[in-house]
Amino acid sequence: MIECSGRNALLSGVFILVVLVVEVWVFSLESNRRIKALRTHVFFIFGAVLFVCSRYIWKRISILLPRGDRFWLCTWTLRFFLAVSLLLGQLCMILGALLVNKEPSYVNVASGYCLGIIVFLTFCFVLVDLLLLVGRGVIPRSLRVHVTLAGFLLALVLTFSGLWYVSQVEVKHVTLPVKGLHPRLNGTTVVQLSDIHLGPFNGKSALNELVGRVNRLKPDLVLITGDLVDSTVSNLREAVTPLRDLKPKHGVYFSTGNHEYYTGDVDSWIEELPRHGVTPLINQRVCLFGEEKHGCSGGLYLAGLEDIETFQSVLRRTLPTTTGRVRIRQRWQLVCSDPLSALLWTGNYSF
Repeated sequence: MIECSGRNALLSGVFILVVLVVEVWVFSLESNRRIKALRTHVFFIFGAVLFVCSRYIWKRISILLPRGDRFWLCTWTLRFFLAVSLLLGQLCMILGALLVNKEPSYVNVASGYCLGIIVFLTFCFVLVDLLLLVGRGVIPRSLRVHVTLAGFLLALVLTFSGLWYVSQVEVKHVTLPVKGLHPRLNGTTVVQLSDIHLGPFNGKSALNELVGRVNRLKPDLVLITGDLVDSTVSNLREAVTPLRDLKPKHGVYFSTGNHEYYTGDVDSWIEELPRHGVTPLINQRVCLFGEEKHGCSGGLYLAGLEDIETFQSVLRRTLPTTTGRVRIRQRWQLVCSDPLSALLWTGNYSF
C-alpha cells in the first residue's frame, strides 16, 4: 500500500517549491537563453519524477518475487533485470541526447521501452493501490498479490501495444473548404506531415519509408507542420536526406513546432532544410498558383507561423493586408475575419 511519512511529505514540498522558483526564473530569461535553461530544467524534473516512480515500482514488484533459499538465483536475476530496466528508463532523455545518429541505436530503443514500462507500471500500480485501499476489508489478503500481478501484466500489455500503435502511420483523408478558392484549384491535394520526431527513436529508414508513402499519394503540396526533429543539425543532417525525394508538384513547406526549439538549434535547421528541398515559412507567406504582384489573384496564399506554444509569431506580417483583422481565440485557434483565399498553418496545427 501507499505510505507517506512526514519526512517524505516535507521533501516533496521542498522539491515542489524549488521547481516553482526555477520555473519563474526560466521564463524570466531572454528567448535564446530560456530554451537552454528550459532543457536543463526539464531534464531535472523528469529525472526526479522518474526516480520517485522507480522506487515505488521496485517496492511494489518486490512482493511479487519468489522468496526462500531455493529461489535465491531466480530472485536475484529478476532483481538485476528490474534494476537495469528502471535505470535505462531513467536515463532515456540523457541517452536520447547523447546517442543520436542517422538511425536509432538499440540502447535508445531499449530505454524508450523501459520508459514506457515505468510510466504504465506507475499508473497501474497506483490504480491497484487505490483499489486495495477502497476494497480494504472486502479484498482478502490472499488476493492482494494476485491483484498486484494483474496490474503488472496490464502495464506490460499497455506498454507494448502503445509502442506498436505509435509506430503506425495513419492516413486520414479530409476535405478542406477554402472560401473564395478559384474553381481551377478544386481538388488540389495537400499532404500534411506532423510529429515525425527524427532523433533517438526514428531515423533515416523510417523517414525514407514515410516519403515513399507520401509520394504514392501524388500530392500537389506537402506541408510539414513541426516536430520534424528532436536533435541538432550536426546529429541528424544525414537522417533528413530522404526529404529530397519528396515529389509534390508545387513544393514542400515547413513550419516549426515546439521540439525544434527544444533542440536549441532551430536557426540552423531553418538554414539546413532548403538544402533538402524544403522551404521554411516562419511568420511568412507565399502565393501559390497565382502572382503576388496581383494580390495572388486566382491563387492561394500559404502562410506559415511559428509554433503557438513558443509564440513569437507576427500575424499581420504573415497574412496579406486584405485579410483584415486577425485575432487569437484560445491558445490553439487562429481566426481571420474577411479572409482572402488563404491556408494558415503553424507548428503542430493547420487551419
